[in-house]
Amino acid sequence: MENYEDIFKDRSFSSNLQFSPEGKHIVSFSEDCPLEIGFHSFLYKHRLTPSYHDHFEITYIFKGEGTFYIENKRYEANEGDIFVIGNTEFHRLEAHHARELKTIALYFLPEFVYSVGQNSFDFEYLRPFFDHSFEFTNKISKSDFNSYGVLDLMKKIYEEKLEKRDFFQLAVKNYLTEILLLIIRHFRKISSDLIEYNKRSRNLERLKKVFSFLQSHYQESISLESVAQIACMSPSYFCKFFKKVTGS
Repeated sequence: MENYEDIFKDRSFSSNLQFSPEGKHIVSFSEDCPLEIGFHSFLYKHRLTPSYHDHFEITYIFKGEGTFYIENKRYEANEGDIFVIGNTEFHRLEAHHARELKTIALYFLPEFVYSVGQNSFDFEYLRPFFDHSFEFTNKISKSDFNSYGVLDLMKKIYEEKLEKRDFFQLAVKNYLTEILLLIIRHFRKISSDLIEYNKRSRNLERLKKVFSFLQSHYQESISLESVAQIACMSPSYFCKFFKKVTGS
């Protein structure tokens, strides 16, 4: 097995993160490849400011232990665990003990994987980021998942972005979708009730056009009536349906 201690030995880990006064995590994306990889290091009792962001996030706990607070849920974070975080979920990370906590995070814009007009099947890659129901868990434990496979794909993404060979953007997108495929297969596998899973998937399917519309117009003033019309529902029913499906 590859020595994962040496995978990112030429890359320094930093605690420097940029936030707006409102708590928005700021990441600068390039137009040709809207994905960035962050290497973060936190000491004991270091607490990240509660934040949200426009992008999606996949965080790998590389070293150490901590606690991840995502919305109203609390997760213990151990080496090898993976966290899936949507673009509207407030979250913060707290380091434990005297040992340094190191994380590797993939930040990407959803349209890098799926946007309106593309193959609608690509939306499947993003389903976990839209599922905010009470039963959903943002944490994927190392004991239940081949997290080393994700780490290896992160390494390949890092190398492609570093070397910038011809068509590196395609390679980065390919490795990202491989990670997303592992994640969605994991969530499908751990679903204790397949009927409930399929029902939730159908409900999310009904909201797919709404999610796409919100992604494209998030900087605009959006009325309840307009999104309800997109979902072919009355405003009152849409409110109940949306809250039931997303948990928010």
